[in-house]
Amino acid sequence: MNAGQDAPKRSVSAAIPQGAGADDVGLYISPASFEVPAHAPESAWLGHGPFAMWLVRALRPERIVELGTHNGFSYFAFCQAVAEGGLDTQCFAIDHWQGDEHAGFYGQDVFTRVSEHNQRHYAGFSTLMRASFDDALGDFADGSIDLLHIDGRHFYDDVKHDFESWRPKLSARAVVLFHDTDVHERGFGVQRLWAELVQDYPAFEFLHQHGLGVLGYGEDLPPEMAAFFAAVQDPDVAAQVRRSYERLGALLETNRLLGQAREKLAQAAANDLARGKRIEALTRNVSEADAQLAAREAEAGSLRVEIARLIAERDGLAAEAGEAKARIEALSLDLSGMQARLAAGDKRAARLAKERDDARAKLAQKERALAEAAAQARGLRDALDAAAMHKTALEGERAGMAHQLATQAQRTAALEAELAAIRSSRLGRLRAFLHDVRTAPSRLSLWGGRGVVLEPRNQIGAAAGGDPALTEWTFTGNDPHFELGLPARLPPGHYRLRLDVRDGHELLADAHVYVDSGGGYNEAEAQKLFSHAAPGERFCADFSLPRGALRLRFDPTDRPGRLVSGSVRLRRFSRAEFYTRLAFRAFRNHGAAGGSPVKAVRRALEIVRQNGVKDLAARLRGVDRPTGPSDILNYQKWIERFDTLDEAGTRLIRERVRALSAPPLISVVMPVYDTPEALLTGAIDSVRAQIYENWELCVADDRSTKPHIRTVLERYAAADPRIKVVFREENGHIAHATNSAFALASGEWVALLDHDDLLRPHALAEVALEIGRHRDAQLIYSDEDKIGPDGRRYDPYFKPEFSPELFRSQNYFNHLTVHRAENIRDVGGWRPGFEGSQDYDLNLRIVERVDPSTIRHIPKVLYHWRAVAGSTAVDGSEKTYAYSAGLRALEEHVERLGLPASVGGAPDTPFYRLRFSIPEPKPLVSLIVPTRDRVELLRGCVESIRDKTEYGNYEIVVVDNGSRESETLAYFAELAKAPNIRVLEYDRPFNYSAINNFAVGQAGGDIVGLVNNDIEVISPDWLDEMVSWAVQPDIGCVGAKLYYANDTIQHAGVILGLGGVAGHSHKHFPRDHPGYFFRLKVVQNLSAVTAACLLVRRSVYEEVGGLNEDDLTVAFNDVDFCLKVGKAGYRNVWTPYAELYHLESISRGAEDDPQKIARFQGEKNYMKATWRDEIHNDPYYSPNLTRNREDFSLG
Repeated sequence: MNAGQDAPKRSVSAAIPQGAGADDVGLYISPASFEVPAHAPESAWLGHGPFAMWLVRALRPERIVELGTHNGFSYFAFCQAVAEGGLDTQCFAIDHWQGDEHAGFYGQDVFTRVSEHNQRHYAGFSTLMRASFDDALGDFADGSIDLLHIDGRHFYDDVKHDFESWRPKLSARAVVLFHDTDVHERGFGVQRLWAELVQDYPAFEFLHQHGLGVLGYGEDLPPEMAAFFAAVQDPDVAAQVRRSYERLGALLETNRLLGQAREKLAQAAANDLARGKRIEALTRNVSEADAQLAAREAEAGSLRVEIARLIAERDGLAAEAGEAKARIEALSLDLSGMQARLAAGDKRAARLAKERDDARAKLAQKERALAEAAAQARGLRDALDAAAMHKTALEGERAGMAHQLATQAQRTAALEAELAAIRSSRLGRLRAFLHDVRTAPSRLSLWGGRGVVLEPRNQIGAAAGGDPALTEWTFTGNDPHFELGLPARLPPGHYRLRLDVRDGHELLADAHVYVDSGGGYNEAEAQKLFSHAAPGERFCADFSLPRGALRLRFDPTDRPGRLVSGSVRLRRFSRAEFYTRLAFRAFRNHGAAGGSPVKAVRRALEIVRQNGVKDLAARLRGVDRPTGPSDILNYQKWIERFDTLDEAGTRLIRERVRALSAPPLISVVMPVYDTPEALLTGAIDSVRAQIYENWELCVADDRSTKPHIRTVLERYAAADPRIKVVFREENGHIAHATNSAFALASGEWVALLDHDDLLRPHALAEVALEIGRHRDAQLIYSDEDKIGPDGRRYDPYFKPEFSPELFRSQNYFNHLTVHRAENIRDVGGWRPGFEGSQDYDLNLRIVERVDPSTIRHIPKVLYHWRAVAGSTAVDGSEKTYAYSAGLRALEEHVERLGLPASVGGAPDTPFYRLRFSIPEPKPLVSLIVPTRDRVELLRGCVESIRDKTEYGNYEIVVVDNGSRESETLAYFAELAKAPNIRVLEYDRPFNYSAINNFAVGQAGGDIVGLVNNDIEVISPDWLDEMVSWAVQPDIGCVGAKLYYANDTIQHAGVILGLGGVAGHSHKHFPRDHPGYFFRLKVVQNLSAVTAACLLVRRSVYEEVGGLNEDDLTVAFNDVDFCLKVGKAGYRNVWTPYAELYHLESISRGAEDDPQKIARFQGEKNYMKATWRDEIHNDPYYSPNLTRNREDFSLG
């Protein structure tokens, strides 16, 4: 929902005076625009001072409020305009005057200067309020503010909160200013909120000095302001206004610099005058000194005579002094000897006194110890006597119980024999038959389907529809849920929930079922429901019910809405039917992807042979998460809310493009061969419809056989001089054709377009703006989606920032990719022989040459990939030759860089895998396992490592954090006998960070492995895989793929921002699910990985100071550690080829008491304060995806 969605867009065109235009400067400039602010410190707001002067005079506000004042330039410009205009205006500046992440942090001196200036000049009508924005709200009545300037924290959530919370305070004639509307870095979100607001209110944006947004909020704006907003709707007027105030702002800056220069010149002149006066004084001093010197020389002559006489007397006295000195030295030697003997005597006396006192103290201590020992001995004798008596009593009780058990066993055996006889009798068989007949209806109702009742429990209203069989449900919040009314407890197994739906089917895209097994409903027992029925009148989804389930809860959606439904049925089906359905679905998917049924059967048999039937079952469960019509419906809603380019948005982009100082020429390169006419004209028209006009389209026809190709291309070339066409004399395939098209290009930048795809209208504009923001950029890529023959968009790929490891797994740049032309020329263009992956080959060669920071990602859908027969947009298996070419391109990339790695296919994907070699001798890995009791967990962890790990050079360091159970201590003693296992004691309060830091200090390996005690190994080569990445010099932390015991994903990397701080990628997905665009199947870079199984070089661990044991004792210490490693210049890696089970910190217990909750909240606050920018902008996750769930769904 837009920030101003409740206020429809207001028109102000009627307010412009008739005939006014760009030359009518009175609409936006007055003498006030030329007034020079008296207070002009260095400020990013300085260039907007002239407009501030004009605005205050034009608006004549009764009350001005500024949120975020810093050094006070903008605020005192308002105050000066009020004072010089003689206005009856009250001004208020609200700030805590401490700074923030964007403005920088500063001390008390800033507030002191602002306060002194305010007191000296504007105390009569200006008030400084040192408070938070929220705390100051209560000091202002609703509808009392005419001019509000918002310039506080610049994150989207913060600036939106400021606007929403202060909006009730605005008057009917109010204007709101937003600074930094044209900043697109460091997490600034003002431009995002501004883009939402301009759709609902009259607005104008200055683009100089980081951008200033002027919002006409009030419904009853003064005539001057209404005329201003109406006039700037004309692009020529808007451009004139911007140029005028940009020049006035530049003059102000120049005036400030001249003032500084004048001050420096005046200071220099003053310094010169002072220097001349000092020279005159020095000259006088020299003359006086010369006269004094002559007098002194005369005195010196007489002094020399006197000195000669004194020297003679001195020589006589010296002889006498020598004799006296000899006598004194002899006496001194005698005195020193006497003093030394006296000091030695004192020391000996003191030592004897101390020895005497020590002996007395020891004697007293021994006497006390003997007394205590005697008392303890008496107590032990009494305890032994009591224990002996208790033992005798227990032995008697045990003998009695043994007799009772033996008697009970005899009775049980007799009863079982009697029961068997009864069952074998005719009467017993008859009773069993009657029981089966009596319970048959209940069992059959489960297999055939049983009606259930939806009982609304939270945020749900109900109303009967016109049809008595239908109910209209209204969901009023983001957590509506029903209790499923069941007639009896359900047995465990696989169930299908079927709901007849007449309206609101799209709400069920995020439906879940929750199970209560006795501990209440919780996320651990939640299952996402995926409908297998086409959208329409039925929702049909499967789920599994565990043993001991008491109640079921159905959560249909996570947002408000309306659902009209009919009957609800629940059907149980057998295990055989469940897996038969999954196998059928897997075969169907395989066939749709062009696969052979025979190959599918062979693959299934291979899985059973290698890993057993259990692994095949887990893989089959992985197919039960389709991307179906409900996802398409979700994307359509997302498009409507966030990706529909309307007139206001188009106008805003045009204004920003017009403000570019050096708009680049972008050459769109398009090879063509036998393209259907409608698709070809669609592709060309999408270029001609670009908002950005500084482009050229370079087309090379690869000797097409279809006659319409030449006709269409010649027609477009004649109609638009920006379209260049070359007709090749022979068919050379796509690499040669692309090189021919590139030869026509004269632009600095080259964009790649397939002959049957579509560019969004703002695609090249967004590219040009990105180039303007990042002049050093070398390669730019955007998000993309697919478009069907009916024009319906689907399957969006919201990509991460540049991830070298993900890029070596798949060419995720794909569409739209834009290169600097010189880089393409330097690497020799597109290489024949790599057809189908020629762009991947080119990208690899260019990525090798450029700094990773110059690879820019635009997180917007700028390209529609057509889904037509034969296209990889429909099915990546359509072009298997492309896969082979990509494999060869990656092999050559590895060879050029000299990487110690081999290249192969990523299993069960159309992508690739790098396997790095491990240096010999293989480095020692220290696997650190903290634990406390729960020996069954520790034994499962340690024994699975010992039994299944192929990598040989490792040690296990178990860190005991206060175990007390005898079985655990016995197991420690057993482990101590193993040659490569040590048990360290850490008997202090639980502090996960301190425990691991302590153990790393005791470890002997060059590589450290942090491992939870509830980890169990699945893949034997897990440690080889993780070590092969950990030894690479540019890699920091390495994470593994972890599963819950039910074969669903527990950890596939950490995504920042999920749930407030961080969450796990793809949590609860089935084990063999490919994930979002196969991200569960390929190696990739991530900001963080879990320390439940993490490898890192010891040198890196120590370089960043290990885990934070002061601020993060339990939670988020691994995330903090990974972020420190990333900040130190290393890339963190997650690999799906190291697979283990993780039972999620069972031995530590739940976070459920007030102390733990407070500690956890403190750790969250620390993370948000320390890593705020990173949490808001995870580079390996898209801002278009949700931060409320861990399933990569739309936000």
